[in-house]
Amino acid sequence: MLQRMTPVVKNLIIINVLVLIAVFVVGSTFNVNVNGYLAIYYWDSSLFNPFQIVTSFFTHSEHDILHILFNMYMLYFAGTIVEMVWGSKRFLLFYLICGLGAVLFGQIWDLVVVFLETNSLTPTLNNVIENLKVKSVYGIPSLGASGAISGVLIAFGVVNPRQHIQLIFPPIAMPAIILALMLFSASILFSFYSGDSRIDHVAHLGGFLTGTALLLYWRKL
Repeated sequence: MLQRMTPVVKNLIIINVLVLIAVFVVGSTFNVNVNGYLAIYYWDSSLFNPFQIVTSFFTHSEHDILHILFNMYMLYFAGTIVEMVWGSKRFLLFYLICGLGAVLFGQIWDLVVVFLETNSLTPTLNNVIENLKVKSVYGIPSLGASGAISGVLIAFGVVNPRQHIQLIFPPIAMPAIILALMLFSASILFSFYSGDSRIDHVAHLGGFLTGTALLLYWRKL
């Protein structure tokens, strides 16, 4: 049985879907890579713009529909419960902080990678081109709501740890807290051992850590 969708969750899903449609329509009509403007690039890249800090976690690739489907399903299922418990204002604040935290964590992670590979925070163009890891950092942007939703999953596991989440793939159900811990562990593992993949496991990890830190902070108030 479907649960009633709460206001903030509904509006977040609408925004993400409308952005995806706009990306597809504008891209198809004018042959423009809209995600190249909305996704976030490394801060030292010539393609970086400050507004990408926010637009990046409302943007998904039109070539990876499963990504947005999974994210919106998790936002609907977990976010609705958390918003019911916390209220809309607190939930929206938490969601946005987790999204921003994921972006910031990703930028710091990439900065460390660049420094370790080149011994410089602002390497020369030749150093960027000659190093595949650094070239990837500068040339491939990050996008998606996964970081913010990772924080929401942690919150869901805390406010309702025994409720089961029915996964689409694999088609099994498991307690929310177990799923949250499994995804957190996977994010740590893939952040270090994902090779040349630019699936943004680092953003997932950043969202988990930001959400956990914020929950601990609120608990002390």
